[in-house]
Order: sequence, then C-alpha cells, then structure tokens
Amino acid sequence: MAKFIGLNFSYLPNDAHYNYVSNFDDSLKDASEAIETAVGSLVDDFDALCIEESDLMKWVRKSDLTKKIQAADRDLDRTFSALRAVVRGLTYSKSTSILPSADYVYTMLMKYGNVNVKPYEDQCGIVKAVIENVSAGGDYATDVSILAAAPSTINAAISDLKQSLTTFETLLGQRDKKKMKKPKRSFKVVRREIEIVYHKITEIIDAYSISSTDASFNNFIDLNNEEIDRLNGEHQHVRYSIAKSQPAKIPDQQYTGYPVTPVPEVLFKDSDGVLHHLSLGKDFYLKYKDNKEVGNATMFIHGTGKYKGKRTTVFIIHHT
Repeated sequence: MAKFIGLNFSYLPNDAHYNYVSNFDDSLKDASEAIETAVGSLVDDFDALCIEESDLMKWVRKSDLTKKIQAADRDLDRTFSALRAVVRGLTYSKSTSILPSADYVYTMLMKYGNVNVKPYEDQCGIVKAVIENVSAGGDYATDVSILAAAPSTINAAISDLKQSLTTFETLLGQRDKKKMKKPKRSFKVVRREIEIVYHKITEIIDAYSISSTDASFNNFIDLNNEEIDRLNGEHQHVRYSIAKSQPAKIPDQQYTGYPVTPVPEVLFKDSDGVLHHLSLGKDFYLKYKDNKEVGNATMFIHGTGKYKGKRTTVFIIHHT
C-alpha cells in the first residue's frame, strides 16, 4: 500500500511549482480509467487551474523582459549622453585643428534633440544613424579620427554606444508582439486553489489505494512520490531555533575602556542527538549591550541561515 508524501508547496519557487503541477496534471490525464472515475470532475478543475497558472507564468516572464528592456533603454540613453558629453568637452579645446571637428560632430549629435523621450524604435533609428556617421566611411569619420588623436575617450564612448544598441535591439526582438491582458487573479490566489484541489485528489487516491485491488492507484502514487521526494530535498529549508543552542559559558572579561566582544563556542543538538558546532556568520551573528563599562554585559546570539530566533547570555566585565 502506497501513500502520497506531503509536498510543502510554500517552499517551491515559481518554476518548480509550475513544473510539478503541470506534470501532475499530465499524469492525471494519462491515468487509468479507475483513477479517472475515482477523481471525477476534479481532474477538469485541476487542469483549468494549471492553465491559469500557465498564463500567470507567461505574464511574469513578459514582465521580466519588460524590465530588462527598460534597463537597456536607460543604458542606451546613458551611453548616448556620454558620447555627447565627450564631444562637448572637446568644443572647449583651444586647438585650431580640433575645435572645428568638435563643433561639427557636436552639432550633428544635438540635432536629434532629446532622444530618451522618443519611442523605442525611433531611438534605435537615431542611434544607428549616429553610429553610421561616426564609423569608418561615415560622413563624420574623418572628424572623429581627428578628435580621437586629441587625445580623448571618443572611441571608447562610441564603442559603449554600439554595445548598448546591440543589447537593446536584441531585447526588443525578443519582445512578444501580442498584447497580453493582465491576469485577473494573483499567483497567491490561484496557487492556493491548486493546492486545495491537489490535496482533494491525493486524498481520494490514497483512500482507493487502501480499499481497491487495482494496482494503478499504488503505481500512480509511487510515480509521483519520486518527484515529490526530489522537490522536498531541493527546496525545503528546515530552520532550527537558536534558542535551543548551547553557548559555552563566557569567562569574566577584563575592562579595557573599549567595547568588549567575546565570541563563545555555540553548540546545537539536533533531534537525532547529533551535536553541531555552529559557525559565526554562517549560523549565527552576535550583538552586545552594556559591553564597555565594568559590570554585567549582555550578548545576543541571533540565528541565521538554517537557524532562526535569538537567545541571550550574560558575561561580566571587571577591573584587574
């Protein structure tokens, strides 16, 4: 007789959650007629919720791409402004050989106006035109060569602008042209319903695995338990209470006129009776109170990583 292992959904990140429920949904569709009959309409309910979660995942991925495009847009604005700044600086040159070229290139850059307020496609067109003008064979290539010999950072600024444009165009090419409507319900709501239906289904199959002689119920459970066990191992993070730790007694400390910060050995015994030596920074960190003057000082041991909570201990500061 098999029984479903409990899956702690709350620890699963977006992709792991979606992958598991999708696979579970597929396994229900491929299940035996006996399982299909036992579960009934819950199969359709679960399938509909999986489709809704799929739409949410698409929305999240689209949102992530939008954020990347916005960041690339800002970087394109930055590198375009940086090129203008470099050329503008050269317009103050006292060299009669540099000044005409600087004025000429700067006038070209300024004629495009405030590039960052233009639509994405227009920005790309402007930046492409600028790069063509200042690159080899372009109308301003000779002037750029003169400015590069100033010396100046104009070549580096042009190179940065090219890289920014490439990144920006690549992301725009990945953008889904279809307008997606924002989902009506949140991940939290949909996933809560998924978990409710999931538990109803697993409880029914668990019950039939006991009462039915049909082996398909046990086989279905065994198949899914392998994946559940893997997910629990990868994503479930057990946290222990630092309040149950055993810090070593801190010997009396000598007054120095400065804050006294002893670091005790901290041990923790788990439920199997195994004693663990905890590491400062990895498993706990320390704070102190009244640890400068003579008298009683307090140390606060705060759990971190696998450990949570805090505990306190007292030590004494005295004159020699």
